[in-house]
Amino acid sequence: IGNAGQTLVMYNIGDNRTIATAPDATFPKASAKLNLNTNVEVRARENGFWASQSRNAGNNMAGVPSLIYCDYNDNIIFNSGSDLAELNGSNGAGFAVTEDNKYLAITNGDANIEVYALAWDNNVPSERI
Repeated sequence: IGNAGQTLVMYNIGDNRTIATAPDATFPKASAKLNLNTNVEVRARENGFWASQSRNAGNNMAGVPSLIYCDYNDNIIFNSGSDLAELNGSNGAGFAVTEDNKYLAITNGDANIEVYALAWDNNVPSERI
């Protein structure tokens, strides 16, 4: 998954070393949430992908969120602007998700790292309380 010309795209490259074809998928809905910023981080998972962008303190909003989780059909399943409203931004866009998808760490708008336990209902993540 990459960002080419303000559009998030996916190439299924397998063992290829050279890409000479159009992307296998594009993500216009996800791209629309990330277009204000080209400092985007992406983590692909089996059933979807996380994408974050750099947002200053106080700028994690549903229309321009710090972090989203999408399935591979371009459905935004998690939007930090509405699903993690206490996150006050994402300085530098840095984040990590554990391999088992149980924990999320993200740099907030004040450059501190916040760690969240995640709960999953099918392919839908939420903050575990």
